Amino acid sequence: MAILTSTAAARPAPGQANLRTGPGIRKVPGARKIVLKELAPFTRQLGAMLNAGMPLVQVLAALEDQTSDKIFKQVIAGQAHGRVLAARFRRVSEPPAWSTDYLDGAKSGGALLDLHIHDADFVQYCFGRPKAVYAQGRAIVSSAIDHVTAQYTVASGACVSAEGGWAMTPGFGFNMAYTVLFENATADFDLARGAEGLKLFEKGKAVQIIKPAGGDGYLGELTHMVESIRAGHAPTVVTARDAASAVEICEAEEASIRTAQVVVLPP
Repeated sequence: MAILTSTAAARPAPGQANLRTGPGIRKVPGARKIVLKELAPFTRQLGAMLNAGMPLVQVLAALEDQTSDKIFKQVIAGQAHGRVLAARFRRVSEPPAWSTDYLDGAKSGGALLDLHIHDADFVQYCFGRPKAVYAQGRAIVSSAIDHVTAQYTVASGACVSAEGGWAMTPGFGFNMAYTVLFENATADFDLARGAEGLKLFEKGKAVQIIKPAGGDGYLGELTHMVESIRAGHAPTVVTARDAASAVEICEAEEASIRTAQVVVLPP
């Protein structure tokens, strides 16, 4: 059985919090999270910095090289269960209550640029930079997009979509889920199922509960960053250029929402 059983060094298993998203996020007293709207102009400059030879900036992007997502991409690329026909990703929560900055759309960019961007990035990681996107969304609790659904045109032809938002009724909490339809199997993850979050359905077989190997996501991220710095090499899985591209994808989604048109992304 091939899906999500190997181990690499860093991305937390589905359901584990990472350094940026999800429940249980660790905070340093007095520290303020840099909201993504502030980072958007910065990420556009990263390409020039990297071309000028700044490996430390590249090393910082290694925080994205974490176990479960890396392995899931390997499953897709290896076609152990056939080609991906369709994939749907979902990440939703009640409004963030720990900082007023999040509800200031001018600072945070809304759920589009703080929450949904993680799934947009994962779509890019698994399927390549989308060729085009069509999105619908609403500003609900801030002046920016607080709930979005997006359909991506990807090179493989798979039907790929993602939904994200932080406007659920208080008490809803946080949930993330995905369903991937392969030619010969269906993988389904739901954070609400706890230890049985990830299930694999194969024709003629009993449903399998998949428990990805791997340690604490925080430790994996930090270990990989330190090892990259010690070795003096840049990450090869996710780079700062990919981060800039993820921002561009979300900006294309916002443009699609505003115009009700499909937005084509440059290669």
